[in-house]
Amino acid sequence: MIMQESQDKTVDFLADLPIFQHLTDEQLADLADIAEAYSFSRGSIIAYQRDVADSLYIVRDGRLFATAVDDQG
Repeated sequence: MIMQESQDKTVDFLADLPIFQHLTDEQLADLADIAEAYSFSRGSIIAYQRDVADSLYIVRDGRLFATAVDDQG
């Protein structure tokens, strides 16, 4: 369960993203209710090439790097 203060911060964060700017306050709150926060250490692998996507990751702080790997590594 997300605490109210945390949900409010999540709603504010989501509302500032262009992809979600068309959503109503209620829709943003619904989205915040199902959002999960993750923290990854530097160098962590969060997905592999050819993985089937079943989630949307939004980077709140930090950077992601995508690297394509061929058969030789």
